[in-house]
Amino acid sequence: MYCFAVFFAMGSCYQLPRRAPAPAKQLPCRAPTPAMSARVPLRNDLMVRAARGEKVERCPVWLFRQAGRHLPEYTAYKNEHGKNFLELLKDPKDVAECTMQPVRRYDIDAAILFSDILVVPEALGIEVTMPGGVGIQVPEPLASPADFGRIALPKTAAEARAIVGRPREEGGLSHVIASVELILTQLQGKVPLIGFSAAPWTLFYYMVGGTSKKNVEAGERWLREHPQASAELMASLELLVIEYMSAQAAAGAHLLQVRASPLHLPCTAAAPPLHPPCTSPAAIRGDGSIHHAGLDARGGASLDGPHCC
Repeated sequence: MYCFAVFFAMGSCYQLPRRAPAPAKQLPCRAPTPAMSARVPLRNDLMVRAARGEKVERCPVWLFRQAGRHLPEYTAYKNEHGKNFLELLKDPKDVAECTMQPVRRYDIDAAILFSDILVVPEALGIEVTMPGGVGIQVPEPLASPADFGRIALPKTAAEARAIVGRPREEGGLSHVIASVELILTQLQGKVPLIGFSAAPWTLFYYMVGGTSKKNVEAGERWLREHPQASAELMASLELLVIEYMSAQAAAGAHLLQVRASPLHLPCTAAAPPLHPPCTSPAAIRGDGSIHHAGLDARGGASLDGPHCC
C-alpha cells in the first residue's frame, strides 16, 4: 500500500507546478487573515523554505504525526489525566501539550499538530473508537449508500465551512482550529507549525472499511458496486478537507500536510469513474486558496518541484 504526504507552505501566492493533463480550476486568492498577518516571526524557517522548493542548507528534521506518543512525558501526561489518545484530541489544551512535548525534547525544525485523520469522518457522524490493543476503529462503517442517511454530508462549501466552525459537541471541528491557535501562542515563533489532514480518497477508504486491514477490500467493493455514490461521498469529503485545511491555515499554520493512501488504487481498473480532484489530495495555495495535486500511478504526487533531500 502506498502512502504519500504532500506539504504546502503558507505565505505568498506560491503554486506548485504539476504534470496533470488539464489543470484544475483555480479559486480566487483570499486576502490574508488577521491571524496569518499577525503571526509571530519565525526564528527557524528552514522547513517552510524547503516546502516552498527553495535551496536549503540542510534537510529539515521533523516528527511524523503523533510521534510524541513514544515519549515518557506523553505517557505520564496521559496517565495523569486519565485519557486515551482519542480523548486527548478533544481538548485544545491537551492537543497543545502533546504537540509541544517533542519540540521541547528535540532540536527539530517543525512542530506538527497532534491530531488524527479520523476527526473528519467523526465530524460527519461516523463513530470512532479506540478499544485498546487494536488501534483506532470505525465500528459501523458505511455498508451501502443507504447509510448516507445516518451521516451529514456537505453538498456545498458553505455547508462544509459550517461543520468546521461548529463546536465539537455539535459535531464540528472548531476545537482543532482552537488547538492550532493555542499551539502557536506556545511556540512563539520557535519553529513552524504543520497542520494536518488526510486526503478525501484516504478518508473514503476508512469510512467504508472501518480499519486499515479491511478498508482496501471494502473500498474496491464500493467502487465496483456503487460508483456514483462513491463519487458523491468523495466530493463531500473534498469540500470538507478544503475548508478544514483552509481554516488551519487561516488560524496560522505555516505548512499543511495532506496524507494520501492507498494511492495505487485510483489508477487501477477498480476505479474507472473517478478522476482528480476526487482522487487527489486537496492542495492549499500559499494565500489559503485551493488547487489540486494530481496523483500518478506509482502513488506519488505528480509534482515537478525540487526536493530538499
